[in-house]
Amino acid sequence: MRGFAALWVLLRHNHINIRHLFPDVYDLVWPIVDSGYLGVDLFFVLSGFVIALNYQDALANVTSSIYRRFLLKRFA
Repeated sequence: MRGFAALWVLLRHNHINIRHLFPDVYDLVWPIVDSGYLGVDLFFVLSGFVIALNYQDALANVTSSIYRRFLLKRFA
């Protein structure tokens, strides 16, 4: 799904090339390609979900010192 989101953004950035390479299809796919900026949001939401899943077990029994160390590593 994150790959789809990245591809969506890539298509949006290359819409001029798509128009020249596939002029017949361009009008059909333009409404989808034009909203490619939403792929950025989708990518970041999914990335946050993957990070949360990876840290789910580690953060189940968190103490304040572990939480501070985690935040320092995230901000670094």
